[in-house]
Amino acid sequence: SAAKSSAPAKKPRAAKAAGDAPKASRRAPRSDGPSFFEGLRGPAISDPALAVQRRVLYLMLTVVAVLAGTHVWVALHIQDLGYETEYVNRLIARLDRERLELQTEEARETTPGLVAERARAIGLNLPERGQIRRLHAQP
Repeated sequence: SAAKSSAPAKKPRAAKAAGDAPKASRRAPRSDGPSFFEGLRGPAISDPALAVQRRVLYLMLTVVAVLAGTHVWVALHIQDLGYETEYVNRLIARLDRERLELQTEEARETTPGLVAERARAIGLNLPERGQIRRLHAQP
């Protein structure tokens, strides 16, 4: 109990007054340790061979990441080209069908019997002798 009496007594904390302004919530940066980015680098390597190996490792990881990104990009473009090719093939098939329909309609509408019938319906007759003149072009 003698040791307890020789220790300095702690002072009780004062209660905050109602008028005290709150302190700023931002902390001042600590300078007692390495920054976040310095911690990412890892401990300093004094052996030059190990430093070279670390640089090679970082370079290889970077190359692998770039190649993986390129692979994904190329794969997406290949898929996009596949969709475009499918769309173009469907468009070609549709246009072929339309072309065939138009050729069939043209053949049906240009038959000599139908043309003559429609001509008579609007009052046209076959040409009489001497109404047709042939012109011969000279080069």
